Amino acid sequence: MTSKETIQNMNKKVSIVIPVYKTEQYLGECMDSVLGQVYPCIEVILVDDGSPDGCPALCDHYAERYANVSVIHQSNQGLGLSRNAGLSRASGDYVFFLDSDDCMDGERAISLLVKRAEEKNADIVVGSFRRFNAKMVSSPNPHHLREGAYTKTVDFRFKGFYMYGHLAYDWGKLYRKSFLEGNDLKCSPYPFTQDKAHNMACCAYQPVYAFIDESVYRYRVNEESVTFRYKEN
Repeated sequence: MTSKETIQNMNKKVSIVIPVYKTEQYLGECMDSVLGQVYPCIEVILVDDGSPDGCPALCDHYAERYANVSVIHQSNQGLGLSRNAGLSRASGDYVFFLDSDDCMDGERAISLLVKRAEEKNADIVVGSFRRFNAKMVSSPNPHHLREGAYTKTVDFRFKGFYMYGHLAYDWGKLYRKSFLEGNDLKCSPYPFTQDKAHNMACCAYQPVYAFIDESVYRYRVNEESVTFRYKEN
């Protein structure tokens, strides 16, 4: 069976949730990477979080042009609650969170994640990622995690959440939607570190984890983002 036939036979639906706020200059690149995925069963949910720039109109443009793209317009509530809004509308078997200034890494990113999830009956699949900006693209960021009984250990949690951080991010992971909803696992409203809080809560419910070495996500090194901005308090 060819890889193309394999992809066509994978009919599990993936909901890609993209919170959007002040990323007008990056949204097109982000959406190109999503719309270019070869995986056939994708819905895209754009969550306009009260963005004051041209993003609301751009979101409407994509929703009008593509049948598998929809948009939620809301007052500004922050990244975590925007992800929750998208999750509440998601109809897929799996959910993938993508920040609107970032990109999928390659056209097979979703295919690779779904394939692994189905092989391992996983609740959360973690891929590698690459950092990038206008001047560079890094090598894939290797993870130091492995599947099976190891995921129940303190070493797994320490390395995943603190030493290397691969478990801490909401982006770059494929979540089984029934696992999130069945355990009422929603993102927190915290202005930052909401990813880590969410994934620690996920970990407490002992999901089946799976990992792939391939990079599936490009994380933009954006010095204007909340992550890099100086926090006086």
